[in-house]
Amino acid sequence: MISEKPLTSSNGLSALALGLAILALSALGLLVRAGGGLGFAARIVLIAVTLFCFRDLFSIAPNEAVAVSQFGDYLGTAREGGLRWVAPWNSQAKVSLRIRTFETDHLKVNDHSGDPIEIAAIIT
Repeated sequence: MISEKPLTSSNGLSALALGLAILALSALGLLVRAGGGLGFAARIVLIAVTLFCFRDLFSIAPNEAVAVSQFGDYLGTAREGGLRWVAPWNSQAKVSLRIRTFETDHLKVNDHSGDPIEIAAIIT
């Protein structure tokens, strides 16, 4: 039987700040030709890896959760709200936790003895 496991995901704001800093430094290195440091190809690869990691930022709204799996195996469910980050090789699926209700109209029926009664239902 599979049960829900809580998932500890990283804070997305720190991952976003780190990624933006890496992108800014890499772009600055591409614009300014400094002697030494990383080469042009290494900076391009660094920018590509950083952009690849940005795709794993996700936000969790109220009454929402994100189920995270790694290569098809369930890792856990992130429920804490805000901007979160998981490793790039993990996949996420948003799950709504909103409670939905359905209310039927009043229906007039007769019981066994022929007396009319009204019935209705609220289904959650």
